[in-house]
Amino acid sequence: MNIFIKLKHWQIFMILGMGFIINLIISITNFSIGNITSMFLGTVIGIVTLILYFIWVMIIGIKINHIPENSYHFRTGCLIFATLCNILGYSELNIERILPISDFIPNWLPPILTLFTFFGILYTFYNVPKSLKSIELGKEAHFSEYIILAILLFVFPIGLWFIQPKINRIFSNNEIEKIKLQTGENTQA
Repeated sequence: MNIFIKLKHWQIFMILGMGFIINLIISITNFSIGNITSMFLGTVIGIVTLILYFIWVMIIGIKINHIPENSYHFRTGCLIFATLCNILGYSELNIERILPISDFIPNWLPPILTLFTFFGILYTFYNVPKSLKSIELGKEAHFSEYIILAILLFVFPIGLWFIQPKINRIFSNNEIEKIKLQTGENTQA
């Protein structure tokens, strides 16, 4: 999990952004390799990219939530559940592109997934940016202070160019403080 935190913004873009770009390129083309069509391949790449994106957001939230200096904490289990709801809801939308809804997905499932996805989006993009801004400010952030971070986190792939450097700064400062505490404890002993 720490690897996503330590990557630079351009590395995260290469991982997440390239999946998004490849999905767009494949979606506008029309080819078939045996039974695999461009629409099917684009859908699979889109789902994998969505999974990686929401896991990135979840890892940010979990790691920031475990920093003791953070003045705003939320339930990690709820964030994991919200991330799972986001992944399932958006994956179901992608699957609907390639399969008729009645063949694969029961009629009652999309409305329920929509509600869970709505909860997941609200929970994720409320708590992670608020926690991120709270650690930056050293106090619990107000809505007007973290709304820009929430929008940046939601606006993929542009937001990751601004969010990831903040995360790198926070965790490099946190590592420096841990080293200072460890060396301070060793000199006192």
